[in-house]
Amino acid sequence: MKTPYIIGITGGSGSGKTRFLNTLLEQFSSTQVCLVSQDNYYRKRDEQPVDSQGVKNFD
Repeated sequence: MKTPYIIGITGGSGSGKTRFLNTLLEQFSSTQVCLVSQDNYYRKRDEQPVDSQGVKNFD
């Protein structure tokens, strides 16, 4: 049995994480990779914290 690996990709909003991941996934078959995405785990817009200048922090 081959040793499994966990690869975590982090970065700020709009930094290219999804683009990088999609490019990486093209190199593997669907039986070789299990993608666990957290793109859909955001708070609702009205629940987002704001900084001292009133700007919402989406990260």
